[in-house]
Amino acid sequence: MGAYRKALAAYPNDIHLRANFAYLAYLAKKYDTAIEQFDAMGDQYTTQSYWVSLAWYNRSRAYAYAS
Repeated sequence: MGAYRKALAAYPNDIHLRANFAYLAYLAKKYDTAIEQFDAMGDQYTTQSYWVSLAWYNRSRAYAYAS
C-alpha cells in the first residue's frame, strides 16, 4: 500500500487512484486506510475504478465505517 501513498503524494487529486486504493484497502480489511480514502474522496464515485457498481461502493463504504 506504500506505492499508493507515494502516488497520492504526487497526485493528491487523482480520484481514480484514491478509489482503487480504497478498494484494495477494503479487501485487505484495512478499514482505517479505506476510510481515509473515502473521506478524501467525499461523495465522488468513478466508474473507472475496481468498484463494480455504485451500490457495491456504497455498501463497502458503509461496512468500513461500521467496522
